[in-house]
Amino acid sequence: MIQKFYRYEEAALFVEEKLAGGYHAYIMNEAVGFLWGPRTVGGFRVFVSDEPIPEGSEIPEPDDLDDPLSKLIRTVVLSFVAIGALAGVFLILVALPTVLTLLATLGAVILGGYFIFNRDTRRPPL
Repeated sequence: MIQKFYRYEEAALFVEEKLAGGYHAYIMNEAVGFLWGPRTVGGFRVFVSDEPIPEGSEIPEPDDLDDPLSKLIRTVVLSFVAIGALAGVFLILVALPTVLTLLATLGAVILGGYFIFNRDTRRPPL
């Protein structure tokens, strides 16, 4: 069962109440609620198990994200992102004279058109 709350405090209190009552409960994607705001993403969603956890059973631990393979994958992805960002900056710096020339030309055309076509056609008073 999923419950929605528009305040993080209410969601956290609800989770604590359910955990104390023997249910499995947690706030889903709480970072998204803080990033975009709870009203934008539909509130803080809380997952609650339908039935209480039986006495003596263990809650499975989440997978460890610090195993060597996941570290390698994260390193490779971040390396590609960093190389792409540096390549983008380098491309902008190399093409900077062309971009500035284009902007100057467009600015001259727009400014010239303003002065050519924006003449005051009223005659001076006699």
